[in-house]
Amino acid sequence: MVPLVFALLSFATPIIAGEVTFAVVDARSGEAVEGGGIVLLPMGDGERLEVPGRQAALPEGSEWNACWKQDGFWARCEPFSVGPESRPKLLAWPSRKVSGSLRKVEGAAPEQLLMRFSAVAPKLVEKISLARVPCLLEEKSWTCEVPAVELDLELRATGFVPHYRFGVDMAKDHAFGAVDLKRGSSLVGEVRTEDRLALGREGRAKLYQYRAGRARSRFDRPVQESPVLENGFFQLGGLAAGVYVLEVERPGYVPAEQFPIEIWESVEVRLQEALTLRRPLALALQIVPATDWAGRPWTVRVSRGSELSASMYGPAEFDGQADELGRVVVENQGTGIFAVSVEDGDGSSMLYRSDIVLERGGGEVVLELDQVVVRGELRFRDGPIAGAVRFRGGIGASVQIKTDREGAFLGVVPEEGWWTVEVEVPELFSGRIVQRVEVEADSRGEARIELELPDTELRVRVVDRLGSPVEGANVSLLGAESRPQRAPSDAAGEVVFRGASVGEVLVGASDDNNGVERTSDGVVEVLREGLPVGPVELVLREAEGRRGRVVSERGGVPGARVLVGIAEPTQMAFIDDDHSDREGRFEFDTLPGARVLWVVVSPPGHALLATRMAAPAAEEDLTVAVPVVGGTLHLVLGDSDQSRVKHPRSLGLSRDGHGIPWGILANWARAHGEVWGAEAESVVIPQLAPGTYRACWERVAASLRGLNTFAARDESACAEVFLSAGGTATLDISKLKEKASQAAR
Repeated sequence: MVPLVFALLSFATPIIAGEVTFAVVDARSGEAVEGGGIVLLPMGDGERLEVPGRQAALPEGSEWNACWKQDGFWARCEPFSVGPESRPKLLAWPSRKVSGSLRKVEGAAPEQLLMRFSAVAPKLVEKISLARVPCLLEEKSWTCEVPAVELDLELRATGFVPHYRFGVDMAKDHAFGAVDLKRGSSLVGEVRTEDRLALGREGRAKLYQYRAGRARSRFDRPVQESPVLENGFFQLGGLAAGVYVLEVERPGYVPAEQFPIEIWESVEVRLQEALTLRRPLALALQIVPATDWAGRPWTVRVSRGSELSASMYGPAEFDGQADELGRVVVENQGTGIFAVSVEDGDGSSMLYRSDIVLERGGGEVVLELDQVVVRGELRFRDGPIAGAVRFRGGIGASVQIKTDREGAFLGVVPEEGWWTVEVEVPELFSGRIVQRVEVEADSRGEARIELELPDTELRVRVVDRLGSPVEGANVSLLGAESRPQRAPSDAAGEVVFRGASVGEVLVGASDDNNGVERTSDGVVEVLREGLPVGPVELVLREAEGRRGRVVSERGGVPGARVLVGIAEPTQMAFIDDDHSDREGRFEFDTLPGARVLWVVVSPPGHALLATRMAAPAAEEDLTVAVPVVGGTLHLVLGDSDQSRVKHPRSLGLSRDGHGIPWGILANWARAHGEVWGAEAESVVIPQLAPGTYRACWERVAASLRGLNTFAARDESACAEVFLSAGGTATLDISKLKEKASQAAR
């Protein structure tokens, strides 16, 4: 007789029932186990059913979990669907007791304790893995029954940090001991070595706060650290929600890092893959030629690149001279990215590369310097003038050369191409005059350079809101063709810029008045030969502090780098930079009267976003919503011998018309494992917010009339593509270089 009776469906349609027979078998002997009771749990809506005996009539096609209960035994619940051949089989194991007590509990005690366990023996892992049973909790003591085999145990309570025991032999009852229940989140994972050697007791796991685009320095202190057990397991508990960097170390191996790790409130995060500790490598460098132009050894500095940002932080891995063959070997290094600087015997920087990659199986890195002799004259108003000349190049070179009394100079730069030249002539201007020149070597390997300083003059006067002069303000002048010129204001609040390039320039001022930042609007003027301009009055105004929050569909986004500037009115050249806290909140300064803000957010675990937003009212916060999923943008630049480094223009990239600084993009790409070489033929930028991306080859680094809006000389030198969430888009701009070059002439 069928022991269960079911009601009829609506419309009096009878249920088609199937008879199910359950088997309970001793896992060791394979013999049937009598007694106990079957409990059926529906998968979906429905009530729990208790089955006396071993048979039940159930609706055809319904799905259940079958569980068997009997003192002294444990059996895993098994899922099944009701059909003609339904014969669920449950494996029963003799059980033993695990008991313990609660010593301290943070806050209210839990309503229930659970014991989760897995078999240690490989043959049993599939049958007993991550199973769990409730524990009987009476006041501060608890007891639960688990299979009588060797187990790894986890004592759990919702909202509390779990407790672990490994390799417990349950041939007899086990005393778990007294435990403290600590509230908060936790992180667990596994560590192994590449050579499969035992870890011993010397491993340590350390957790640090993560901030997008900012490297961790040797002065940072871990939020928490714990030992790594001999089996490779580690646990970091009692954590606040946030984004972190995990570092695992052991003597004899290179520390391993993983980031960003997002920890949610009151949950345990488990690493999906084990961290592997690897043996150290040696970074071998060969500088060609082996000595500088005077036969002196090169001075070399090697720094390890942070995977968290595009910068090189911390002490140098090597700081000394190359040998007589121009070789440097840096021992005890892990795979990664390095920055290398090379100086000649005069202390001039001849090369700086931040894209040196050390890989397993990689060979010697060759750094070639052409050493082009530059010979020239510095002139002003059709006559020579004495001063100092510094050549700055795209390979990180910085070569200082002094002129004689007649303005003649002679020196060596490491390669041909376009260079930024900074000229210091104290009798003209207290700061540096900036120009762009092209170095082309003749058949003898020499280049002739004539530096004719424009006969321009711009007078600036910096005052406060009451009209009083401001001494020591930082005054900047930006021309369309060059880097900024800077100088401090004197006691009368004045600066006189001389020798700046002819054409439009943007001038502005800022200072820090007892911790309160002040800035002026930007003013655009036109400079012409022989025609003094000014005085231009720049009024410093105090910035006002504001608050904002970075959010996504997951809630507040911690650890995001946030860049906020004024997009409208365009003359307000003001940018602030901050990182969001645990709840996604950040602070920024802006100027009164700002109408539209330009915002760039680098959010860990989300997509980088560049956008513009209306400036909120004074009492309101700025809320920036970032997407979780972005796309990958592939920029094709062209052959390395036509690298952007050797051309007097930069590449501007914008999303929906909102510019993104290259420094931000470099930080972001490197944090996602992408390395950009100094002469890269292409670059990959992952996790960008969906939108239309536009790239332009140009000479104007940024528009003088708008914050981070990129104005190409010719629209034909621009290309754009739409990037979707989760998609990949390619911008091939290699063919645009010639058009941009023609437009620049």
